[in-house]
Amino acid sequence: MTGATVIAGGQSVSAGMDGTFEIKTAKAGDKISVSYTDYKVAELKAANGMVIEMSSTSLNMKEVQVMSSVGIDRKTPA
Repeated sequence: MTGATVIAGGQSVSAGMDGTFEIKTAKAGDKISVSYTDYKVAELKAANGMVIEMSSTSLNMKEVQVMSSVGIDRKTPA
């Protein structure tokens, strides 16, 4: 995920445009924490070439209607 924050081995990086990242100070088995807006924080153990799947925390909402009662028919230009 582009821009996800990845923390491991005392280092913090952002994932690149293709969602990849590299942390040279992390060792296999170290704890990795990955966070991104509207997604659950993923915490797992480091491994070479790992793939991380994130779960969305967004809610599915119904349609929202926005209305105004300020305009006056034929007097307010729209």
